[in-house]
Amino acid sequence: MVAISFSVMKDKLLSGEKTHTIRKLNINRLHQMAKLKKLQIYWKLRTKETEKLFDAEFVGATIFNLDSNGYPWAWVGDDTYPFACNNVSPVDADLIKFPINYATSLALEDGFDSIEDMQKWFVSKYNDRVSGDYMGIRFRKITT
Repeated sequence: MVAISFSVMKDKLLSGEKTHTIRKLNINRLHQMAKLKKLQIYWKLRTKETEKLFDAEFVGATIFNLDSNGYPWAWVGDDTYPFACNNVSPVDADLIKFPINYATSLALEDGFDSIEDMQKWFVSKYNDRVSGDYMGIRFRKITT
């Protein structure tokens, strides 16, 4: 299993409202998740407050780029647009801005109230380093 740690939106994780996370792109980690298919969802891993929340199934991933304002751009030409991840290496592909309905869906799935809230959060977290490649990881809580 692959562990994923969270430090915000605990209530949305536990309720099942949050079924997605956005992380800086790490192809090796993405391949590991896709191969193993099982995730362990933790609250504040590697701290005194560590708590395993639940096990989850890896459902899929999307690779995209966030601009300096935290807005998502899709890699087109490599089968990842608008919400698929068949080829995890965005090579020789062009970037196009997510249509607002896809950007909003991404933000809501990730637990934000709007795309604007998601943008504000990413800009506040990464400041001038927000721009770059990201992976959106979808998961489904495994009930025991």
